[in-house]
Amino acid sequence: RELRPFRFNWLTHLPPPVPNDRVWILATASLVAMALFTLFVSGGIDVLLRTIGRGDFRSGLGDTGAISYLILKYYSPAIMAYLALLYARRPWYDAAIPLAVPAIVVAVIALSFGFKSGVVLAFLPAAVVYFWRVPNWLVVPLAAVALAGIYVGYGFFDGLSDPTVILNRLFYRLTVLQGDVAWKIWDLHVRGESLPGYVASLPAIFGDRVFTLATGIDRTMQLDWVSTHFGLLTTYLSGYPIHVIMAGHNNTATIFSEGVLIGGLSGVVAISAFAGVLTAALYRFMELCLLRHRYVEASLASSYFVFALMAWLLGGGITAILHISILVGLVSGYVLLKIIEGRRGDTGAEVYAT
Repeated sequence: RELRPFRFNWLTHLPPPVPNDRVWILATASLVAMALFTLFVSGGIDVLLRTIGRGDFRSGLGDTGAISYLILKYYSPAIMAYLALLYARRPWYDAAIPLAVPAIVVAVIALSFGFKSGVVLAFLPAAVVYFWRVPNWLVVPLAAVALAGIYVGYGFFDGLSDPTVILNRLFYRLTVLQGDVAWKIWDLHVRGESLPGYVASLPAIFGDRVFTLATGIDRTMQLDWVSTHFGLLTTYLSGYPIHVIMAGHNNTATIFSEGVLIGGLSGVVAISAFAGVLTAALYRFMELCLLRHRYVEASLASSYFVFALMAWLLGGGITAILHISILVGLVSGYVLLKIIEGRRGDTGAEVYAT
């Protein structure tokens, strides 16, 4: 269909790429290298073997943490999404094996971090772009597959086998734990209690090291540290003691909590409007990328949607969409995917000059 010409004109139209061995080998080799890094350099193999707790693993990542989370949130999901788009036009019997091999590697990367929903989130960017236009009924089986993946995660990482217990925990997480912090903060607001300032949490978008250099606040100053990090602050306001929070506990706050801290009801309205505009803009950008066969950009935008925008909507904290690590992930991920993609002529199609 014709595109409206007044937006994103710098996204030139490209012909659909044709998959070839070079692209597949580079993509799969990159994923294998990432899996080896997360397993044996970061120590994710210990999580899979259950010789270390997943919380202890994440808190002990140290200097490897930055690259590990870039692999988890941007590199591996974006490569998987790119491959899904690349093989989307192929018959299923031609695409099954080329997609299955990298999918297994991506699953291993996600599992090595110990997140119960890790595998589902790792494949969600690929699912978003692959199933961009689907019948409404297809949402039901896709949601069932996602639920099954999370169910397995509860069983594997929490050692649970009773289906009733697993489903109760999952339902509790989706309902009570998803909203209790937000309503607790709203309750503090309507009772007229003094709430901490929101602006103090904004400098964290530059990363903790820069934040510490700029403010002089480090983790040893526990109350100040919690007060200047949105996710920790909202967990503290919901009633958890500081030593539990500093040990790694973090509740889900949602952008509703953020709006309350910004300015009560008017803040909730403002943050909701901003979220709607940002979501619509990202949707339009991804749609244009897909229509113009800009698969690298579409894959990265889909990863941003899942690991930044969706994380912000569910958890709150503007750092979720503006953190310096996101910029690093998008730029370096773009370079990596462009290397994998190569010249469009190498994938069976010539690049248009316009």
